[in-house]
Amino acid sequence: MRYTTLKLGEMLVRSGVISQEAMSQALKEQKGSGKRIGEILIEGGYITERQLIDSLSSQLDIEYVDLDIIKGDIYLSEYVPESIARSKYVAPIGKKGNTLKLAVTDPLDYNTLNDINTYSKMNVDVVLAERDKIQKRIHELYVSKQAKEAAYELAKAAEMIPKQSVDFHSSDQPIVRLVNMMIDQAVNLKASDIHIEPGEEHMRVRFRIDGYLV
Repeated sequence: MRYTTLKLGEMLVRSGVISQEAMSQALKEQKGSGKRIGEILIEGGYITERQLIDSLSSQLDIEYVDLDIIKGDIYLSEYVPESIARSKYVAPIGKKGNTLKLAVTDPLDYNTLNDINTYSKMNVDVVLAERDKIQKRIHELYVSKQAKEAAYELAKAAEMIPKQSVDFHSSDQPIVRLVNMMIDQAVNLKASDIHIEPGEEHMRVRFRIDGYLV
C-alpha cells in the first residue's frame, strides 16, 4: 500500500472520477450525517462503488479481492474487535506470520488501521473489497462463531442427558434445562429458527440468523 496525506475526496477529484463541484456538494451532505464521504458518494449516486475501488486500487497500489471466492476462517475474528469490524467495515481475511490481512472499504482510515495494529499486535496489510461482501464476511466471522460455539455446547449438554424416559413436567430435568438453554441461546443470537438434527449417538443444533443457517 502506498501511503498518502491526501483525503479521499481530493484523490477522486484528482483522478477525474468526480468533479470538484460534485465533491463540494457531497461534502455538504456529509456534514451531520455521521457517514464517511465514500458512503455519501455511493449512496448519492455521485460515483459507483466499482469506480471508488478502481481509483483507490490504482492510486494507492492496493489489491482488490473478491471475498466470495476466499474462504473465511472464524478464528481470525480474535484479531479484530467485533465493534470495530462492524462500525468501520473491516474484515480479517488472512494471516501469514506476523501480518494480518484486512479487507476494507476505506484504506485511508489510518486511525482504525492503527487501532487494529495495536489490538492484534500484528502488522496490517489491506486489500479492497465491496462493502456488502465485507458485511457478509463479518457476519460469518462473528455471528457464525457465536452460533457454532453455542450449538456445540448444546450438543455436548444433550449427550449428558440419560436416554431413559424422564418426567417432562419438572423444570429440573436435564431435557427441560437443555430446551431452555436452546431458547436462551437463540434469543441472545437473535436467531429466527432452531434446527435440531438428531443422530444415533450425537445431536446437531443449528441456528438461523439473518437468513443463514449456522
